[in-house]
Amino acid sequence: LLLALMRGVSTLDRQVRIITSQERAAREGTVPAHQRILDALRERDPQAAADAMSSHLKICWAALPDDATNE
Repeated sequence: LLLALMRGVSTLDRQVRIITSQERAAREGTVPAHQRILDALRERDPQAAADAMSSHLKICWAALPDDATNE
C-alpha cells in the first residue's frame, strides 16, 4: 500500500515539475524556496521547515493550469 502511494506521489511530482518548469516565476522561485527549506532543516526548526515547504507548494500549485488542479 505504501509503495503504491509513493508511486502515485512520484508520478504527480514529475508531472508538476514538467508543468511548473515552463513557468518563469516558478523556476526563479524554486532555488530560494528549496534553500529556505534546507536552512530550516539544518537549524532543526520543524515549524520553519513546514512553513517553507507550505509556501513552496503554494507557489507550485498556483503555477499549475486550472485543468491540472481539478483532476
